[in-house]
Amino acid sequence: MTALIRYRMPDGADVVGQAGSTITIQVAMPADDAGHIGRQCPTCKRMFRIHADDFQALPDDQRLTCPYCCTVEDHSEFVTEQQQQRALGAAGEVGLQLAEQRLDTMFKDMVRRVNSRRGGVRMSYSGSSGSRRPRSLPQIIEEAPIRERTCQECGNRYAVFGEHVACPTCGPLPALIIAEDALAAQECVLDVLLQLPVEIRDELREAGALERTAAGILGSAVSIIETFLKRTFLDRVAGGDAIIAKKGTIFQRLDDAAKLYRDHMGIDLPAALGTPEWDRLFVLYGIRHLLTHTNGVVDQKHVTRFPRQGFVVGQRVSATLDDAREVLHLAGRLVAQLP
Repeated sequence: MTALIRYRMPDGADVVGQAGSTITIQVAMPADDAGHIGRQCPTCKRMFRIHADDFQALPDDQRLTCPYCCTVEDHSEFVTEQQQQRALGAAGEVGLQLAEQRLDTMFKDMVRRVNSRRGGVRMSYSGSSGSRRPRSLPQIIEEAPIRERTCQECGNRYAVFGEHVACPTCGPLPALIIAEDALAAQECVLDVLLQLPVEIRDELREAGALERTAAGILGSAVSIIETFLKRTFLDRVAGGDAIIAKKGTIFQRLDDAAKLYRDHMGIDLPAALGTPEWDRLFVLYGIRHLLTHTNGVVDQKHVTRFPRQGFVVGQRVSATLDDAREVLHLAGRLVAQLP
């Protein structure tokens, strides 16, 4: 087989070993401007990024955790589609040169056999191997997140698109970190809306998009609080699974969640947040319930539950961006104040 030095590789790729028919190629995966390289979950296919320096420092047998769906696999399973194409480009270049070299060998042998015979026929062959320049490797142009995170547990830097629940290198994150990150993501939605030109916001308001966005943030805040309260309860209370069995979405019901915390953890959630703030969060929960289940139309059950709020049966309530901002503020205080 042709010696290693005969391989002409494009920038970013090198042949670093050869044993029999096995050729080992090293392909550089360039980092983005922030120093991250892309990773892609083999299960949910979503993208995230890890700082290249931190990734290079990981052991060869490191297993990664998808920050979104928590799939755990060898780090080699998290190669992105563009990285695969880049690696295939390098392998294809070696394959072409192998084919050229073998063709050269075949034709040169044929020329020698013909010329060694007696007769008037003579052949010559100049060879093609080495005349073609290697093709450039495919570029990697992957979307880069704006915000870099540093894991409080392992110190590795990474970036994600949207909400996440795990560090790529050390696994599931604490409930508080997950909740704070998810609330911050919702705050970003509001900030982006406020940065839009007034005329565009007016168009969105007229189309009902601002109201739907506010309602969506209310729903997200309830889900974030529910997840935080549930996981914290199960982490701290022995036999917590049995206690909440068959209680449905108990952590979506603030009064029931408060009773669980008081009875089994000795924590007074309304006092931790502050009674006026707790009462206001309770009202916002009720508005979210109406928007989800009755398209915002007030029923008798809601009037009975909030007798001092002035609700009237048949009235339709809606969510405002101020409501969304307020629920995120109250949710942030609740998760931060929990002892």
